[in-house]
Amino acid sequence: MLALCVRDRRTFRCSKRCSTSCCPTADDNEALCRTVKSWLGEGASFPGLVIAIPTEATETWLFAAHSSPTPTIEAVKQPAAQLVKAGLIGPDEHGKPCKDAARYRELAVALGEKLGHLRAVVGELDRFCAKIEALVPAPSSASRAAEPRAPS
Repeated sequence: MLALCVRDRRTFRCSKRCSTSCCPTADDNEALCRTVKSWLGEGASFPGLVIAIPTEATETWLFAAHSSPTPTIEAVKQPAAQLVKAGLIGPDEHGKPCKDAARYRELAVALGEKLGHLRAVVGELDRFCAKIEALVPAPSSASRAAEPRAPS
């Protein structure tokens, strides 16, 4: 996951048509993905490669799952600090957000549970999910029928 700004954020236009000019458009993110892939050289051709670029940080998606997200949520400054403010994570010994992997996994459960709703609001999350879905074929009805079932 990358959090990168390629130009003055004030020139971005939100793809969700919000009233601010804070968020990058899908075209901006596609251009940035092409740039990131150019850095990877031959690795960029790996068929399973998916690049996601939350506007600020991946914590934005966790914050969205535990708040009332709006289309401008990806422009929230310091989303890890917002997680601290909401009591979802604590500060470390230096007062900075403690980015504990185990705690982030716990917070991510809500992200999974609310994914359908969040995708409708959080543009880059939806883009990321669409890329994953394009890589993983949906199970066919025949394969679902062949899956082992728990005894009833």
